[in-house]
Amino acid sequence: MYNHPDARYQKSERKIKTAISSLLWRRTVTLRVKDICHSAHLNPPTFYRHYRNPNQALTSLENNLVHEFRALLNSTPRDKLVPRKTLSLIFLFVYQNRSYFKTTNHRHNYYVLDQIITHTHQTIANHRYIPKLSLATYYGATIYLIAEWCNTTDFDLSKSPHYINHILNLEKLLNL
Repeated sequence: MYNHPDARYQKSERKIKTAISSLLWRRTVTLRVKDICHSAHLNPPTFYRHYRNPNQALTSLENNLVHEFRALLNSTPRDKLVPRKTLSLIFLFVYQNRSYFKTTNHRHNYYVLDQIITHTHQTIANHRYIPKLSLATYYGATIYLIAEWCNTTDFDLSKSPHYINHILNLEKLLNL
């Protein structure tokens, strides 16, 4: 997405992103421009002013989510980036973007979760050596626990501390 100053352009952009999130849930094949436009109540020329194709729009949506989370993490004072607080930020971010995460969890697509967990760990980790296999196991288990929270509690934030505790115990379990 370009930083276009036109309010109408920005409104169309939001409609396209919302439509893509909505359609991902219903589609099993690929997204089509006509479906996105129908769901967003826009004409195809409006879509094409923003993107060349639906894959570019989806990639933009996912990149924007990763960028938003990184900005949130970077705006948090370093002394507040303790593991529990950071994990709470992840759960809150997933909750705020639950339409996207509900769809991607259903499809077992954890690209955005992987990106934000990797970035979070790189931001708060104390640069000690951790074997790649242990780190990959930690990331995978963290993604699994967040996805499990999404699926079993329907994004109930009041139940996130239970999952955060499990994630915090992973470090001890894996000797990280």
